[in-house]
Amino acid sequence: MPREEDIDAAAAQHRVDVPEDLLRDPAGVLLGLRWTGDLARAYAGDVLVAGQFCSGRVWDIGLDRMPAGAPLTEGLRLQVLPLARDAPVHVPGRSGDARREARVLDAAWVATRRWSVRTG
Repeated sequence: MPREEDIDAAAAQHRVDVPEDLLRDPAGVLLGLRWTGDLARAYAGDVLVAGQFCSGRVWDIGLDRMPAGAPLTEGLRLQVLPLARDAPVHVPGRSGDARREARVLDAAWVATRRWSVRTG
């Protein structure tokens, strides 16, 4: 696990704005992130709301799972740390230096809504 001072010094910083209509009704809303690196964290203001180690999968962050009072009107701040050159870590299906870069490749908001209907 990287030390906090290493994360703060080496992590790439990104911001993802939260659309107002999603803030009004966050139930079932996910932020899907494709990213490269070793470790990623999401903050609402100074509050850590989610984190993930690289697994090769899309990182889904549930908007309705944010802590009460998280300042989402400021967006989410993402920190992405590259994998250290000497780290003895292997992810199946990944080779080369892809994880050595700290980047967000793609971010997409996905809203899933559920309605109950009765027939007849």
